[in-house]
Parts: sequence; structure tokens; C-alpha cells
Amino acid sequence: MGPVVVIAQPQSVNVAPSPDQDGTENAVVLEAGSATCLLPATPQAVPQGRAMVRRGLAHLGAESVADDVALVATELLANALEHGVRDAATRAGDPDELHRRRIDGVRISLVSSGAHVVLSVTDPSPRPPVRRPRDTAAGGGRGMQLVESLSLCWGWTLLDEQDGQRAPGKSVWAMFPKTAAHKPAPQVRIQGAA
Repeated sequence: MGPVVVIAQPQSVNVAPSPDQDGTENAVVLEAGSATCLLPATPQAVPQGRAMVRRGLAHLGAESVADDVALVATELLANALEHGVRDAATRAGDPDELHRRRIDGVRISLVSSGAHVVLSVTDPSPRPPVRRPRDTAAGGGRGMQLVESLSLCWGWTLLDEQDGQRAPGKSVWAMFPKTAAHKPAPQVRIQGAA
């Protein structure tokens, strides 16, 4: 099953299918200044999310930061699936409870605000992301350090109440410049060359 479309204002939405590697289509909601997609809670959400990020950044005119944003999206989606969805299922005590609470996956969004683009990934767990201390011997656990190094800043927030009920989960976000800074090529001086 492909991702579900999130529509806030149907009259202003352009739903653009984006073919995935396996032939399925991801419905990406493109609005003025934003792109959103709801992805299933499966490992396929990570490559689908990267494809959505590239398409959304093209829509927002921010293709020059696509590599950094796609890499951060990969990390945030992997964390959402591994920790957020699993934590929500554990707290519910019953995987079917996730469906009864309409927690079918994770949402990825891009919002452009002038000179910046904000990437956010929403998952069903209220537990905050953890930035672990540097440990070069550890085989993993450096994801949030990667997010920190590639983005201008990052953070997280609990979701607000909706329809009088507490919406489960959180949104983890990272901010990027809309255009990549062009670094000058390093100048090399060779000793003794004319």
C-alpha cells in the first residue's frame, strides 16, 4: 500500500503522484511553499521519503540543498520507524491499537519560509530524539550528530491537541538554507613551481 495523502485545504492542493522504485506511486501534496507525504510504517518509507524530499525541494526551488536534506531525511525517517513507531506499539501493548488510533505511518513535510527550508518528520511517539555523545568506537548512534552537522539547527516538538484529543507523537525538524553556499575551490600552491 502506498502512502496516504494529507490534505489540509483541498482547494489549494496539487496532488502529484511520484513513481517509486518498485512501481508504486507516492502521493505528495504540493501547496504554495510546502510539500507533505504520509508514508507507511515500513522500511520502504525511507527511500520513498528521500524521493519525496527531492521532488518537494524541486517544487520549492531549493534543489541545491537536496543532498543534505535527503541525507537528514533518511536519518529522521529511520529514527521515526525504529524508535517512534516501535515505541508507540510498545506503549499501546497491541499493534492493532495503532490502527485504531489511526497511526498508519510517519509524515514527512517540507516548508519554505523565505531563505530557509524546514524538513520535519512526525511519528507516533512522544519520546524526544536523543543526541548521543561522540563515541568513535560505537557502531551506530551518530545520526542526530549528522543531523546537527548538516542543518542550520534542529529540534522537536510534541503535537498539539486535535478535536479535543491529544494527538500522539512528535515532530522532529531540521532547518536548511534554501540555497547551498558556494564554497570557493581550495587554492593549492606548489613549492618551487613557477
